[in-house]
Amino acid sequence: MSEQQYLQDIIEWDVINWSPALNFWEQKTKHDLSSSYAMELGSRHGGLSLWLALKGSTVKCTDLNGPTKMAIEKHINYGVSSLVEYEALDAMQIPFRDKFDLIMFKSIMGGIGWDNHPNNQCQAIKGIYDALKPGGELLFVENLVALWELP
Repeated sequence: MSEQQYLQDIIEWDVINWSPALNFWEQKTKHDLSSSYAMELGSRHGGLSLWLALKGSTVKCTDLNGPTKMAIEKHINYGVSSLVEYEALDAMQIPFRDKFDLIMFKSIMGGIGWDNHPNNQCQAIKGIYDALKPGGELLFVENLVALWELP
C-alpha cells in the first residue's frame, strides 16, 4: 500500500494539511502507543482509530450515531479490528471517568459549537478531561476558525 493511500485512510480529507499532526503526536506523547487505551471522538470512518490500532493501542472508536460500516471494513482490511471497539457516543455526554490514556479527535469542535454555542464546546472538553486517566492526554487537530471566541 502506498503512503498516500495509508494517509488517506487515516486522515480521510485534506490530507496535506491534517497529516503532519500524526508525526507531531507520535513525537510528543508521553504514552506508549503500543499499550495505550484510547478513544477517538467523531470518528465517522475510523481514521484516527486505525492509526492508533496500527500503533498497537486498544481503541474505542466513537461517533454521534456510531462509526460507519466503512470504519469497520477499514479496520478489518488493515487487520486491526481485534483492537477496536465501536460505540455511538455524543461528545457532549461522555459517560466515562478516568478511563483512557489518550483521547483523539480531528475537526469536531466546529460542529459541536455550531450556531454560536461555545458552551457546548466547553462541555465536551470537560467530558474529555473527566474521561482521561490522571496523566492522560488529549491529542487533536482542529480548524481554529471553528473554535469559539472568548469574550
